[in-house]
Amino acid sequence: MKPEFASESPETRGSVRSHPAVRAWHKLAGEGLGPEEGRKSAVYRLAGVGPGGAAVVAKRCLSERGAIEWKLYTEVLPRLPISGLHCHGSVADEDSRFRWIFLEDAGDEAPALGSERHRALALGWLGSMHTSAQLVAAAAWLPDRSAASYLELLRQARHMTRVALEHPSLEPDGVSTLKAIITDCNGLESYWDEIDRLCERMPRTLVHGDFAEKNLRVRLLGAQETLHVMDWEKAGWGIPGADLAECVAYRLDADVTSYWSVVRECWPLELADVSRLALL
Repeated sequence: MKPEFASESPETRGSVRSHPAVRAWHKLAGEGLGPEEGRKSAVYRLAGVGPGGAAVVAKRCLSERGAIEWKLYTEVLPRLPISGLHCHGSVADEDSRFRWIFLEDAGDEAPALGSERHRALALGWLGSMHTSAQLVAAAAWLPDRSAASYLELLRQARHMTRVALEHPSLEPDGVSTLKAIITDCNGLESYWDEIDRLCERMPRTLVHGDFAEKNLRVRLLGAQETLHVMDWEKAGWGIPGADLAECVAYRLDADVTSYWSVVRECWPLELADVSRLALL
């Protein structure tokens, strides 16, 4: 999610100081600003409040998901040999259902995964993350992202679709569409034993869970581009296929050599295995 700006000018200083993101930042720094009514989940850029006048990104999220992100930023990601964002801290929101996390600003330049250069950069980063995270014990407590968890999501989606079919205002075209979705769900589940067998051959590791362009940023470090990944709310412990598939946009002809060249040093996988993994 692209951050909104919460910078201030002399005319807006009072309203900016009352902004929930600014109030939470002051709370982290021990500067209370008094209570304010809670707002919906959001991401804001706080201009000039960080070290050396740098911007800070303030993210408000559900407490349960925020706890996962906070542990990742503090206990897992710093131990991996990958580029990453510095986490300035985290505080509870005045509404106990939510939490604030404060991160280094990664900027606004998202990679174009359709380009060979950026796709290779992202695949190499993924390979390093997936292989090195296996060695970090703190990552094993993450939510399950195995094939079984995706089967449960499939069944939940089918159930919700069946419930939607009962809606009295549904048009005939809508009925046909929902029935087609249910048929597709049934067909996919009929292949699940085969999917399970393929997944059994794959290692278990940290997975991001939403490795899409909107959650990625590219920055220049000298003359070299580096990748920075945000929004770890859906992270878990499971098979790396979900991240890999999003990175190559589910393309049948995707070149995953950049990923394989990294993981082959740790995992006994052939290039064909990785190509199949990217289609899961």
